[in-house]
Amino acid sequence: MSLRLLQGADPSVARRLLPLLGYGACLGGAVLLLAALAASIGAAARRVPFAAGMPGAAAGFVLYVALVKTAGGLLWRSGGAVRWGALLGSAAVSVLCAWLISRWFAARPHLVERHRRVFAPGRVAALSLAGMAAAAGIGFFATSSITEPAAPGAASAGRQGRPDIILVLVDTLRADSVSALGGPAGSTPNVDALAGSGVRFLHAVSPSPWTLPSVASLLSASDPRSNGFGDFSSAIPESVTTLPERLGAAGYQCVAIVGNPLVSIERGFSQGFELFDVHNYSPESRLLFASAFSETLRLTGALGHLDRGKNPIPWFDPSRPPFLDTRLSFYVHDEVLNDRLFRYGAPDPERPLFLYMHYIAPHSPYLDHPYRLLKTMPVKAPENRDLMIGLYRAEVHYMDSVLGDLLARLRDAGRLDDAVIAFVADHGEEFLEHGRWEHGHNLFEESIHVPVVLSGDGLARRVPGFRPGSAVERSIELTDVAPTLAALAGAPIPPARDGGRDLLPLLGGAAEAYPSRPIYSELVSRYLNEKDDYRAVQQDGLKLIRHRRPEGELISEEAYDLRGDPSEKTPLTDWPEALRSLRAVLEDAEKAAIRHTGEGLSDEELRKMRALGYVQ
Repeated sequence: MSLRLLQGADPSVARRLLPLLGYGACLGGAVLLLAALAASIGAAARRVPFAAGMPGAAAGFVLYVALVKTAGGLLWRSGGAVRWGALLGSAAVSVLCAWLISRWFAARPHLVERHRRVFAPGRVAALSLAGMAAAAGIGFFATSSITEPAAPGAASAGRQGRPDIILVLVDTLRADSVSALGGPAGSTPNVDALAGSGVRFLHAVSPSPWTLPSVASLLSASDPRSNGFGDFSSAIPESVTTLPERLGAAGYQCVAIVGNPLVSIERGFSQGFELFDVHNYSPESRLLFASAFSETLRLTGALGHLDRGKNPIPWFDPSRPPFLDTRLSFYVHDEVLNDRLFRYGAPDPERPLFLYMHYIAPHSPYLDHPYRLLKTMPVKAPENRDLMIGLYRAEVHYMDSVLGDLLARLRDAGRLDDAVIAFVADHGEEFLEHGRWEHGHNLFEESIHVPVVLSGDGLARRVPGFRPGSAVERSIELTDVAPTLAALAGAPIPPARDGGRDLLPLLGGAAEAYPSRPIYSELVSRYLNEKDDYRAVQQDGLKLIRHRRPEGELISEEAYDLRGDPSEKTPLTDWPEALRSLRAVLEDAEKAAIRHTGEGLSDEELRKMRALGYVQ
């Protein structure tokens, strides 16, 4: 079973094999204990001897697991009566099976006598409890032994005065959810502190409203027109030199700790990283008893409106009373990412560090904090919009606290004394502003306007004219971040035709050295929008969005004045002359729509996409 879980899995699964085995053994011990309890009830009622009831109860549990897994997979969208009927039917068939097998054993006294000592109640209970305790101990030791790096003294000669580069990306973070960018006051105090000592960009634009092409563009400093990353089957071409490859060649230790499982090694995101740790709990969720647990909850309706792909699995968390917890199969708590960094990627004091942290808390589902035993989310309905926004903002606040923990631990390790910190997001999130939930549906500002904050002592030391706490009004692109970080590290990225630009002139107040130019975004995924392609371009407050069918049919073309209509509610009817040049940019992008794709998607990749809400 362990080898099966490792097949095709990311390296983080191999690194946690010991706790995974302990977790599986603990579940098995719990089921054995339940079987013993059932057999004891039968013996107490004088129906069957314990030695006969034990194998019957064990067989009944195995049958229940098989039945409820099948029923949950097929009927999770059915009405309550159907789901409850399937659940109760599975239980009834399993009990009947257990009873028949127990009676079969009871009718054969020689078998009962032969196994009486083996199946003694005290022995079975003791073995179960001892096995569970040992498994829990192994899992706890293996998952909690976090090694904090010793705080070094002065920077070593090997770093040669080069700054550490800390790139923190938050999945699904709207710009207007950050206090320093107009969000609710006090919601992001740690991000606000970075902005107060650094610079915030009031209008930064993502090249795409979903994760994969946005992160590919961020790391490659080129938008999808150049890197060809447009869909789930895409991959970053090896011919594209990424930011970590540039920094690695300059002597940097490049470490990535990623919470979104779709940002995978197979798609080329690990290019240039010495450690690329992308983590989720999908192997644990596929253990038979864990899977049966989630399907039982789903059939009862206890999971509310949690989608099929989001499987809660039972978990023992010694740090959070009442200790019994559930974790979502694809979802890694952001604080776990911090722990994994200091366990597997402790910074080398002899080398400058490039750290890429990818938090995921604001991504749906939006969960209560502190987390409840059962993870649920309200139904996506207009009457629940304010409630959903409140839950989303709570996730953002939680992420900010984890960011504060990360910065504190890096500071204690001496890695912020001369560091450049970039805080960004890959895309935003929709709450019915244009009739849709979540993201990956269109190119309106709530989906592509993202926060970008640059800060750190290393920034102030290297940018003449830098003013802490300043705000830049000039529109920038997410692809501008990598060239800026590379320049600060002394490893500039050669400019690409459709690539980002160095932001240092803006940081020093020389806006004339960063002239305005069209900013391009696109959404061309066949998995997200089978019959729709969207492309947008904006410049100096004017924005043009074009919607076509993949075969070329024009559906709509709308223009907006973002300065007068930032919510994009009223398309322009009288187009200014400047929109003609923007239209030409879109036409060029459509002519050059070539995609570099990887292999077809596996069942595991499709399962991850369902878990993240991208496909049904």
